[in-house]
Amino acid sequence: MWNQQTIGGTPIMNIYALPGYKVRSAISRGNIKKGNEYTVHHTEVAASSTDVFLQELPGTRFNSVNFDDVSPQQADLNRCHPDHPNWIFQNIAEIVKWIK
Repeated sequence: MWNQQTIGGTPIMNIYALPGYKVRSAISRGNIKKGNEYTVHHTEVAASSTDVFLQELPGTRFNSVNFDDVSPQQADLNRCHPDHPNWIFQNIAEIVKWIK
């Protein structure tokens, strides 16, 4: 078992989940059923919330608090997410070329 991320003891998903990452629904609403596993298409991380888009429900956005991790994503892969704070530093050479 890994060290699951939690808020107030409630499991939460990794907001830097990359495409293909598996999450479990903590709610039942519409086409989402509590306890079912879904595949992350992508996430959009903002200052106070994160939107999750699922491969199974294209174009529909969900709040990340409605999901928890099925298994851990390798921690160093978090930096590959375009909204991760370190992403810009890893890609600064490409960004500078684009600006020029």
